[in-house]
Amino acid sequence: MTIKMSVYFQNENDAESLSASLKKFGINNERVERVPEDGSKEIVVIPAAGISGGSATGQGGHPGIFQSLSNLRETMTADHGSHADYVLEFEAPEENKQDIIDEIKQTEGYVTKEMTE
Repeated sequence: MTIKMSVYFQNENDAESLSASLKKFGINNERVERVPEDGSKEIVVIPAAGISGGSATGQGGHPGIFQSLSNLRETMTADHGSHADYVLEFEAPEENKQDIIDEIKQTEGYVTKEMTE
């Protein structure tokens, strides 16, 4: 079975880099796009580094709570940081999900709440 996954990044280069490193896990239909401003209120994200046994604990100075992508943007902008403007979306074999998550955890990306379940 195939699963769909999304990872949000501050810049396009980080998204492209992860895409290249995930090729070894058989991902396909990958694409990197700029996140639309209007669709981010319903997207709930956490720092990828915070994935641990289904809970979120911030690392690397990232907020460690589930929050909408639009709230994350507001927080990071207020702190004069860049925000998650790019998304890497892809499909992957379900049996590789944990290996993919382990690889994603090494990045500065943000993942959807569903990826932690």
